[in-house]
Amino acid sequence: MSTTSHVYEIIIDATPETVWKAITDGDQTQKYYFDGRVESDWKAGSNYHYYGLDGSVISDGDIIEIESQSHLKTTWRPA
Repeated sequence: MSTTSHVYEIIIDATPETVWKAITDGDQTQKYYFDGRVESDWKAGSNYHYYGLDGSVISDGDIIEIESQSHLKTTWRPA
């Protein structure tokens, strides 16, 4: 069984703190991720979930590696 891996690297004109908050703060993710609110404890080995307005999970995944404001490696699953 093969797996597919994608690596995305982009340049954003914002501070690391601002970008990190946009990724990890549910109030921020609702602004750009299909009204999805992210929730997690943001620790390696933990899960994260995006919840829709009706409370249903719209996507989720596992946190593989994390270094605050620097590095985030996750899996991703659609609901």
